[in-house]
Amino acid sequence: MNTDATSLAAPPVAATVAPPSLPALIPELPAPGRRTGAGAFAGSSDALALAELARRAAAAKRMIAIVSADPLSAQRLAEEIPWFAPELRVALMPDWETLPYDHFSPHQDLVSERLATMYRAARGECDVLVVAATTALYRLAPPSYLDWLVLLRFCTAFEAYCKVYTANIRRERIAECLP
Repeated sequence: MNTDATSLAAPPVAATVAPPSLPALIPELPAPGRRTGAGAFAGSSDALALAELARRAAAAKRMIAIVSADPLSAQRLAEEIPWFAPELRVALMPDWETLPYDHFSPHQDLVSERLATMYRAARGECDVLVVAATTALYRLAPPSYLDWLVLLRFCTAFEAYCKVYTANIRRERIAECLP
């Protein structure tokens, strides 16, 4: 048995083979306005695949919307995607947490969070928008309404405006309530 120093030395650097890169879990970025799908994923591999897809979309200056099966999986994806891609700005559209026939309104924190999320998405301040399918089915206010609502909230005149006009927002009435 040969035990000299040359036989125990590590192989030369050129002889080592670099590990192959992982294949893309979602093959390509869909065209704008189109959807894409992928096979079943195990564990958090769906968040890894979506993070990679979102990286490609962010590099192309595009936002992607992820529609999940339920609010719990939407929350999970919104928490896991930044773990795999911390540079991405992820926004979660929260669920109303009420049923359509309930006689009470959603909590005001949920309303505010939904408005903030829609505002961020409209201004391009997020790379990934995660929404549950049940949440995505609800109708949204038109963008012009949201613009005026955000303006009024920032001017702290919204409560006074609602007392006078019961939230019927019109441009000509806004100046009356501003300080």
